[in-house]
Amino acid sequence: NTMKKYFLLLAILILGSAATELYAQTRVGYINPQQVLRALPETEAVERRLSDLVQQKQNEFSQREESFLSKVRQVQEQIQAQLISEQELQRQQRLLEEEQEELYALLDSHQVEIRRRQQELLQPILRSIDEAIDAVAVELNLDYVLNESTNEGEMILLFVSSDSRSSLNITDRVIQKLK
Repeated sequence: NTMKKYFLLLAILILGSAATELYAQTRVGYINPQQVLRALPETEAVERRLSDLVQQKQNEFSQREESFLSKVRQVQEQIQAQLISEQELQRQQRLLEEEQEELYALLDSHQVEIRRRQQELLQPILRSIDEAIDAVAVELNLDYVLNESTNEGEMILLFVSSDSRSSLNITDRVIQKLK
């Protein structure tokens, strides 16, 4: 997915530069969305809410995990004291395996819930950023606005001349538009 996005943007850059040579009026800007997100006070509020949710889910998981580990210790103690039959040991192992699977499932569901909540909370902010990018692009009469890097932080714009950097980077203008 990231590679597709990278190649798509690379193709746009190549087409953009080819068009620039042909027509010389194609106007391209670029932005660092992470920098814009960090500049917004709403992002901090979202991070606090997500942090609270993560803490709540970690506490919930820790309690279940501690209960599970306590049962494991009890079975180990029974084994060491030779107070458990082979049949009961097998039954306890099955129960512990089931509980361990439930713990893994709980962890997965927590991760899914946290990601869903993150998307839910960020959606209005990202919509505002998109609208601000559109507004700045219209003001500057830009044909394209590129993302400076991928979601993983890999740079898409591998070189921008110092002259172009000040005129093509619209990050600060978008931040101002959002204030």
